[in-house]
Amino acid sequence: MRIEGEDRIRVQLAGVSDQQTARELLSTQARLSFRDVEDNVLLDGSDLVEGGARQSFDPNTNQPIVTVTVRDANLFGEVTAKVLERAPQGENILAIWLDWEEGDTYYEEITRMTQKLYRLLE
Repeated sequence: MRIEGEDRIRVQLAGVSDQQTARELLSTQARLSFRDVEDNVLLDGSDLVEGGARQSFDPNTNQPIVTVTVRDANLFGEVTAKVLERAPQGENILAIWLDWEEGDTYYEEITRMTQKLYRLLE
């Protein structure tokens, strides 16, 4: 992004070559949700303070990090405690989804991500 003049910014988006697509993409709001492995919504963006989600990378490992600021720490504690109590291991995951759509599933997404990782490591 680069500021141009008093009232313009220039934005370059990977994989987007035409202005109309870029405008449509930039005009949408992301929908954040926190889901269990069965894709049930446990929290959503309304449970965060405005602007309360940020993505960055660990400076030592370059692993992605999502930082959230919740409106009600007690509610977040209750949700995470319930998820943690689930057994067996692997079922007690709180997944953070960006723009979840009907038909998306945790298991399909984790399988897809694992396959990509294995291809990278080959």
